[in-house]
Amino acid sequence: MQEDKNDGYGTLEWIFSQSEEGLFLAVAGEPKQKEVMAYFADRRAGIYDCKEHSGTYMFRDLKEWGDSLQEMETLLVFNFQYAMQHDEDYKRLNFSRDMLAGMRKNLFFFTTAWGDDSLASKACDFYSFLKMRILLDNGKEKPTDVHLMAEEKGRSIQEEIILDYAALCADLELRIEEPKLVLERTEYLIEQARRARQRYLYYYAELYLVAAQRLGRKLFDTEHLEMAKIYQMRGELYEETEKYEKAEEMYKLALRIRENVLNREHPDALETRECIMRIYEKQGAYEKLRELEELAK
Repeated sequence: MQEDKNDGYGTLEWIFSQSEEGLFLAVAGEPKQKEVMAYFADRRAGIYDCKEHSGTYMFRDLKEWGDSLQEMETLLVFNFQYAMQHDEDYKRLNFSRDMLAGMRKNLFFFTTAWGDDSLASKACDFYSFLKMRILLDNGKEKPTDVHLMAEEKGRSIQEEIILDYAALCADLELRIEEPKLVLERTEYLIEQARRARQRYLYYYAELYLVAAQRLGRKLFDTEHLEMAKIYQMRGELYEETEKYEKAEEMYKLALRIRENVLNREHPDALETRECIMRIYEKQGAYEKLRELEELAK
């Protein structure tokens, strides 16, 4: 497999113009992927966003979509990291390798740096079929402690998080009652959820936040600001993964607590209210948006 670390855009343009058949991998953060998507929007290329299309039959659906675009020789698959969240996803990808290569298209998969690492370690069959790997971002994000821990132990980040979460679940089953330990565990869960989200491991981020919410109730009442923080983080997670109804529910729980404990004009309350307004705007729920704007006056 060739590797291009220099002019990534130039390489994309060259492959685009040459109609080079095969599988290609482009490594870029989400902002850069969004930029590339806009750049190629008016070109003769099919654009497939895994934020909107993922699940058990993702690769079958991808092939059917590609086959339907008979006149297009270049297909760009963005946000591939969203499609690779579980071990089964990597198994399906390896199994689908020949099918994808058999489409006889220029098939580009865009993923993040950590998504690239996971593909290299867990989708070797697919990775071996790549004709070229293109780096569109300069360097990788700085690894967090949990990533370094995973590398030292020779495990993937997903495996490390699963094992860590399993240990914490065992703690929950022991019904921890010591307030100091409950607080430490809750804060740890919140931090791990933040780190998992930064790595686009949304499934595990949600697991951590649900556990933090469950454990936090042992120490805090339902109107505590710590609970509001957990609800706010869950809302942000659901919004980022476009689960807007769940996001609205979590934001409203956080807003109620922040308005009651703080006040309506406190920066934290204003932040959460703006989040709800943003959700309404994304859903096109303009009547709800107007009502909330009126209440905020």
